[in-house]
Amino acid sequence: MAYIMIGDDAHVIDTETKLVAAQLALAESGIESAPVYVGEPDGLGDSHANGQVLHAAATPSPTLRNYQTGDVIRPATAEERAASIAASELDGGAGVIEIGGLSCYVD
Repeated sequence: MAYIMIGDDAHVIDTETKLVAAQLALAESGIESAPVYVGEPDGLGDSHANGQVLHAAATPSPTLRNYQTGDVIRPATAEERAASIAASELDGGAGVIEIGGLSCYVD
């Protein structure tokens, strides 16, 4: 399993959605890049850096928008961005997610 560490938190990067979420988490943390590790992030098994580096997202901050109106609600979190990407991959649509009972998407 491939993953990066941000502080004490392991971010598994075994799918495109998780990779994007990890890149956004790096950017939100103000970290430019992190080494990629392979193994078990729980510290119980063998784990080592594989020589690769994951860089923070270089895109503008993602924006959470109201799906009905397109109005900006606020900056989106890495988790909201990842959920919106996953929803889009699942149904081929705009990546609609529910936030506080409101249909939203991340732009």
